[in-house]
Amino acid sequence: MSLQKKLAVLFVFSAFIPFASPPSFAAKPSYEVEYQKARSHYYSLLASQSKIQDRKEWLSVVGKFYSVSQKWPNTKRGADALYTQGLIYENMFKRFSMASDGERAVELFLEVTRKYPSSPLMDDAERHIGDIKFLQ
Repeated sequence: MSLQKKLAVLFVFSAFIPFASPPSFAAKPSYEVEYQKARSHYYSLLASQSKIQDRKEWLSVVGKFYSVSQKWPNTKRGADALYTQGLIYENMFKRFSMASDGERAVELFLEVTRKYPSSPLMDDAERHIGDIKFLQ
């Protein structure tokens, strides 16, 4: 095979290399990976009869969402993580009857309304604030 033919074959095969490997843009962003990990821990907590009774388990899950909301506040998942922290504290308030949990939930939901006024979560955050204040 002549050098010219070898180069032509090499050129043709090299043109298909980008299609043989997954594109780099297909990888999930770090904030999405971390948010999904936190979410998985939350669902694991809710599914476990022993964990659900342990306030420390709830706080551990809150910490995972807090990390996402602090590292990536300007992403959709930053808003989702902040809102989910509010949900968790609201659930803790109902489960453990600690006023400080209800107060923290209200603070977090208010933060959602301030930081993300155009988020679809804003209306839900306001509703949760009303629900918590009604229970207090």
